Amino acid sequence: MYFTGGIAVNDFIRKLTSENWIWSEKEILVEGKSHFTERQFVDAVRFARGAYMEQGITDGERILLMIPAGSLLYVTLYALWSIGATGVLFDSDMDISTRKLCMERAKVKKVIGIKPVIEQCKKYMQDEVMFLSCESCVCFGKKGAAVSGITISPEKEALISFTSGSTGVPKGIVRTFGFLECQREEIKKQFLYEQHDVDFAVMPIFTVTNFIFGIKTVLPAFSLRGPECAASIFENVQKEQVTRMILSPFLAEAMIRYGKQNKIQLCSVRKIFVGGGPMYKHIIDGVMELFPESECYLLYGCSEAEPIALYNMKQLTKEQWQSIETGDGLVAGDMCLPCAIIQNEPGRQYGELDEKAWETLKLTNEVGEIIVSGKHVLSGYMDGIGDKENKIKVGDTVWHRTGDLGRIKEDGVLYLYGRTKAAIHEEGKWFYPFCVESKVYSNFQVKKAAFLLHEGKKTLVVQAEKEEYKKIVEQKEWLDVDKVIYIDEMPMDKKHLSKIDYGALTSRI
Repeated sequence: MYFTGGIAVNDFIRKLTSENWIWSEKEILVEGKSHFTERQFVDAVRFARGAYMEQGITDGERILLMIPAGSLLYVTLYALWSIGATGVLFDSDMDISTRKLCMERAKVKKVIGIKPVIEQCKKYMQDEVMFLSCESCVCFGKKGAAVSGITISPEKEALISFTSGSTGVPKGIVRTFGFLECQREEIKKQFLYEQHDVDFAVMPIFTVTNFIFGIKTVLPAFSLRGPECAASIFENVQKEQVTRMILSPFLAEAMIRYGKQNKIQLCSVRKIFVGGGPMYKHIIDGVMELFPESECYLLYGCSEAEPIALYNMKQLTKEQWQSIETGDGLVAGDMCLPCAIIQNEPGRQYGELDEKAWETLKLTNEVGEIIVSGKHVLSGYMDGIGDKENKIKVGDTVWHRTGDLGRIKEDGVLYLYGRTKAAIHEEGKWFYPFCVESKVYSNFQVKKAAFLLHEGKKTLVVQAEKEEYKKIVEQKEWLDVDKVIYIDEMPMDKKHLSKIDYGALTSRI
């Protein structure tokens, strides 16, 4: 029996283990040379469920997952959910001390991982932690027992992740099954799935949802960080006839370069979403050229609210293109939830506001901090740590502060300007990172550009050929910068490799 996106998350978990639900032979998962049907995937989940229970995992436990994104991770996650346990995930850029702190806060006593990672973890984790090998508990080809009577309440914890902690104490993001259901409904509404779609998946939240939708998912069985990743992605997309993709700007740029070098376009892909970092003109142009038959979308969101805004690149107006090219804001898109712009005061804590104070705080057609609310926006962090700094309560509504600068212009579209703490105020005028950077990308041949305050001066750092660097230096007044610095390699965030790591950059220049 084929299921659609109409099924709720908790109902899907219940049906995974139920003997009364008939699963089809429809191919649902591809990873390298391995192909799995719905039935095979469910059999693996049931087997893993039994294996993990034999190892002592019980309802209500929080389990740290040290498993790379792939079939082992998703089978394990669904197996834990069917037990009633919660999966805990760390960002890839977390250092060891931060990981230990997060484990203590989440009260994690069991770790499931692949064997090489487990051996590394044992070197820095406390002795009382129990380590389990997912390779011995997840086995495709073996069938586990069905279980009836499982109930998953909307309030139950499903997933916990942590922010990197780069700006202070890491914040725990707790997603309940009720929250995942709200997110599933929004993803279904905004991402326009079709019954016979084949999705190339690189972001776990969408992969998890794909299984519930019954959408065939192609998982990359190779590194997405090396220079050779684009060739492997092209091969996967063409071989499996992928119809939809969600990519980071880093992956999009890698594919654009490969496509140009080999004079290849991807015409089988019908929908492409690019998000996780700023989208400058050259990236948008490259995506539309590489995917000529596709609906190409800008995607903006954050860990606490995904998605926030979407926009079809091919519907960008002349005025919107001009905004991108001249440094008047990058297009984020049409908003998927209630969104407001408030005064840019990064260190200020608001707490609860009455209606009068709330109306005074909001801005109209001006640049300020983007805040969002809604059913698929997290209303608070684990143990309340981070709520004072990042949440605003107005009546019964909780608003989340994104830490991003934005503006809702007269066209009703949301535009982006950079991080709130990166804005520079000088002589009564504001200077924003994305504005300066977009002017550079639109007028010069650079690999990377970053604008920041360094030693009290408005500074532009560029990774480019030396001759191009000289041209930029000559135009620094037009760019509204005090100095231009050359760099061999721009430091990028470790999660998506799509955002400038301004902290690391400051220490290098």
